[in-house]
Amino acid sequence: MNKSSWPQRLGRYTVIGAIIVTPMVLVWLIVTFLFRELLLIGRPVATAIAGVLVPDSPALSALIRNEVLLSLLTAAVILFVLCALGWLTTRVLWQRLVRRFEAVIGKLPLLDTIYRAAKGLFTLTGASAEGKTR
Repeated sequence: MNKSSWPQRLGRYTVIGAIIVTPMVLVWLIVTFLFRELLLIGRPVATAIAGVLVPDSPALSALIRNEVLLSLLTAAVILFVLCALGWLTTRVLWQRLVRRFEAVIGKLPLLDTIYRAAKGLFTLTGASAEGKTR
């Protein structure tokens, strides 16, 4: 059995560690980016909901428009929309729309590569539109 020197082992362990950490960092960056973008999209909706919920109570309106509570309301709106999209995806009509969307994306090489990679990642983790796991 050939024993490698400690600098060789150190180098090998460093490369193995980088291989393990890189996908985790990429997933973290993607999730952070998506959440930040979804917050930007959802904030006007959450602000409108806050305005509709409390038109006669300025104190309650000010409380709901607090940044922390507004972020929580925005996150709740985002979760609701994602759940609704998941539910719609299980329906036949929505599946047709998704297929059309995928056909359009398929004609754009860069977006198609990114979309297929993300879809493959979810397939690899066992997630599916029907909520089944492998």
